[in-house]
Amino acid sequence: MNYPRHYTIDHYLKKVRLHTQPYITEILGKEIIIFPSVMSPKYDRSAQILISMMPNQKGKDVLEIGSGTGILSLFSLFQGATNVIAVDINPSAVQNTKENFKKYKFDNCLAIKSDLFESVNGKFDTIIFNAPFHGNKPNDVLELGTSDFNYETLTKFIISAKNFLKPGGEILLGFANTGDNELLRDLIRRNGYKIQNFQTQENGDWTMYLYTLTPNN
Repeated sequence: MNYPRHYTIDHYLKKVRLHTQPYITEILGKEIIIFPSVMSPKYDRSAQILISMMPNQKGKDVLEIGSGTGILSLFSLFQGATNVIAVDINPSAVQNTKENFKKYKFDNCLAIKSDLFESVNGKFDTIIFNAPFHGNKPNDVLELGTSDFNYETLTKFIISAKNFLKPGGEILLGFANTGDNELLRDLIRRNGYKIQNFQTQENGDWTMYLYTLTPNN
């Protein structure tokens, strides 16, 4: 399918690409280090909104897919997660996540380079993925954070994720009204998941979605 390039992408990326050195921004009262060429929560509120909607991760083993700065992993740790593994396909994002773990002196966490579950072992209580919203073709590794060509990554995620869940575990999937939710809901249905909860929060001219998914069996 030929998904168009959403008008918000270049406006956002222009701000991100202005930075050539690591910088710090404050999110929900916590300082977050941001590396150049990594998706920036300074200019995109999706991670902050997702944090406000996601259930508390105290006592849970958490896997974050597409960690970027590691912000969702960090807030899972702030909430008291037992262990956290954060993965990203972007090497700069992996280093950025490690730097934020180091800043807050967390040692019950790991950041690794992985294309989705490629380098992941074990099972988790929670898998978090703030998925790219748009289905156009990305031009570079940074744009993998905004654009998922024909939603191929989202499709692979939905197919594989339940294999990495503990019994009773759940998936927290961030998406938006600007993405192809018809496709997503079809993937959820065809791959044997139940939508346990569906939350929304408006942010200007778009709306953030949080799908809470559990396997049917």
